[in-house]
Formats: sequence, C-alpha cells, structure tokens
Amino acid sequence: MDGQKRQQIYFGTSLIVLGLALYLLSSFEGFGRSTIFFLVGAGFLGAYFYRREFGLLIPGCLICGMGVAILGTESFLSDYNATFVGLGGGFVAITLVALANQRQFHAWPLIPGVGLILLGIPDSGRVLQSLLTSWPLLLVGLGILILIGALRNRGTPPAQ
Repeated sequence: MDGQKRQQIYFGTSLIVLGLALYLLSSFEGFGRSTIFFLVGAGFLGAYFYRREFGLLIPGCLICGMGVAILGTESFLSDYNATFVGLGGGFVAITLVALANQRQFHAWPLIPGVGLILLGIPDSGRVLQSLLTSWPLLLVGLGILILIGALRNRGTPPAQ
C-alpha cells in the first residue's frame, strides 16, 4: 500500500473516531469520564491502522473496551458487571479487527474475552458450572479436529 493511501486511511479513521467520540459525548451522561479511554484507545487504533502493527491493536481495543465499561456502568450495561463485559469485548474486538483488516485470525483473545463477558453477565454461573463439568468434551473436539487434519493431509508426501 502506498503512503498516500495509508495516510488517507489513517485520517479517515481518525475522523470517524473523533466524530463518534463527539457524538457520544453529547448523547450519553457520564461519557466525560470515559472520554480519555476512548481518545487514548483511538490513538492506538489509529496508529495500528496507519502502521499495520498488531502490537498496537491490543492496547487500542482493550483501552476502548474499558471506555465502554465506564460508559456502560451508568447506562446500557448497568444490569451487568460492566468492567468484565467491556474488557471482554475489547479482547473479542482484537480478533474481529485483525480478521477484518489483516485477514488474520487470532484465537487467543477469544479465550479471556468470552470468559470475561460470561463472568459479567448475571446468572452466567450456570453456564460456567456446566463448562467446568464438561471440559473433557473439549479434548474430544480437539482430538476430532486433529484427526480431520491428519486425514486431510494424507496425499502429501512426507518431508525428507
């Protein structure tokens, strides 16, 4: 990608984030406290889109997730543990943004992300309890995936 196109993407992303931040600032009570998180997170995300370095995506999504958590505590996430849901959403966003932008799938953020979201939802204890009792089925699923992969690669000659 040439430099001019990269700058256009960077500035376009910056304008979108700034516009959304200003809109949210005027629309939600309590947005002032979370503004700094959104601005810092947006800075990391803008740098990620400009430099295409995965290491910048991680703090950008997590910091923006904390901004959502602070904002949500006083509004749309008031019935949930907003900190867990916001931070978990930030982890999930890492996977989604990397997949959409770089076409790379990173599964590791889904593990803490989904776990934190489940912890933040009321009555999720029943879901967690059944996961704790049936975790051996994950081993069965992993074994099936390994067998499928091994059977699919049967036609390739062994490396020498």
